Amino acid sequence: MRELALETYDALFIAGKDWELLPASVRGVKIINLVQHVKHADARDDRFAFLSRPAHRLCVSAEVLEAITPHMNGPAHVIPNGVSLEMFAPGAEKARNSILIWARKNPALGQRLHETLLDRGLGSSLLVDYLPRADFAAALRATDIFVALTNPSEGFYLPGLEGMASGCAVVCADAIGNRSFCLHGQTCLMPQWGDYDEHLAMIERLLREKDLKEKIRRAGQAQAQTFSLQNERARFYQFLDEHIFVKER
Repeated sequence: MRELALETYDALFIAGKDWELLPASVRGVKIINLVQHVKHADARDDRFAFLSRPAHRLCVSAEVLEAITPHMNGPAHVIPNGVSLEMFAPGAEKARNSILIWARKNPALGQRLHETLLDRGLGSSLLVDYLPRADFAAALRATDIFVALTNPSEGFYLPGLEGMASGCAVVCADAIGNRSFCLHGQTCLMPQWGDYDEHLAMIERLLREKDLKEKIRRAGQAQAQTFSLQNERARFYQFLDEHIFVKER
């Protein structure tokens, strides 16, 4: 396999462990490094050492930027992830008090919640395996209450925002990178991570308090509108114009 002729490019976009494909020193090419997780700032993470290499860094959240700032070499910018508001939109009719648990990242907790809700005669559905995006969006369109189980830390966490865009009342624990849109008591309810009793209590609260459920649903959907793919794309183009392909004035 031939080596990439870097001198033929003005800019190079890389993410994750793509640094391993580059020589130790890169000159004459502007590097744009996408940083998607707060774990990049953890010295135990394989990607931590790459932060010392010079680059423009694009962070998917302000929390990611805050985490990597003490360790990075070069400027950094925040461009939040965007949601396809055309795909993730409320359905014409949602089944009242229907509950969808997205448990791919915490199957044990999801299974326990699901079984409890079924035992109480409530309409719970459990998703653990990967779904194509269109199928996931269709499931959210039909859902009233969306329980999004995160990892303890995330760089952003799109499923929670996709649930909001779809007009669901969302239950989602704090995962660091979701703090710009997950606001407890406003756009969602936020139990302690991994806490079965708190998750169950907050689901039951939404089932019981219709006004709260509607308030959270409306505020979450409004919040999601500011995270459109169009906004993400516009901010990326603005970044390129201002920092990469700067025109002579």
